[in-house]
Amino acid sequence: MKKFNTDKFLIFLCLWVFVVVLISQIGLKIPYLKSVFTDIEVFEGKAINEDSAINSGVITLEMVSGLPSDEFEIMINGEKYDVFDEKVKKIEILSTSVVEVLSSSKDGAVIKISDMTSNLKAVTSGIDVSIKKGINMVSRIILKS
Repeated sequence: MKKFNTDKFLIFLCLWVFVVVLISQIGLKIPYLKSVFTDIEVFEGKAINEDSAINSGVITLEMVSGLPSDEFEIMINGEKYDVFDEKVKKIEILSTSVVEVLSSSKDGAVIKISDMTSNLKAVTSGIDVSIKKGINMVSRIILKS
């Protein structure tokens, strides 16, 4: 009876997994293959270049309830954009983005997207979003091509 060599099998398995991971990572660098196997462009957006900068859009955020203050920060893709120091704020969007509000206030507020240019599509437009302490997602904005 032939003895099974566990060491050789584990080495072969590790090498095989390494090759599969290497090939998949190379495949995800090719834009066509990446779009076939994943739908990540919806979440990541597109690279900003001259064409997409021309196709930027503007959304209008309105504070329905609560008092405007520096304690409410508007964030685009996790980066601070502006503070809610007025009831209505206009924001320029350059690519598919996530709009969030960071609140350090004990008092809450309600914010909604009241208007946007025609080349933008919001996942949650016209819906009142309750803002509590911490980071609150308002909407994902998709730039139409």
